[in-house]
Amino acid sequence: MPLNSAIASYRATGQIAAYDLNDVVVFRVFDSSGNELIPQTEIYVVRNTNFSAHTVLSTDIQQQQMIVEMRKELAMQITIRLMALGQRGSQ
Repeated sequence: MPLNSAIASYRATGQIAAYDLNDVVVFRVFDSSGNELIPQTEIYVVRNTNFSAHTVLSTDIQQQQMIVEMRKELAMQITIRLMALGQRGSQ
């Protein structure tokens, strides 16, 4: 999955103060007969992270942890949609 980052804000000195981390997943679901059950769907997650040139290593570690959490959230959102699809099918 591609992950993008963009500068979210600057300090008065012109240095970067924060980044937005953005991730997206695109998926579709078909049944065994090829019928589309969920059309192409995009799920986005965005997180803002502060940045300091004095703590680059800890900022990098924090960003990596945030990416893991973002991807877990994306997976959970897909799971919720699949569970809802299963509940519709059993009614």
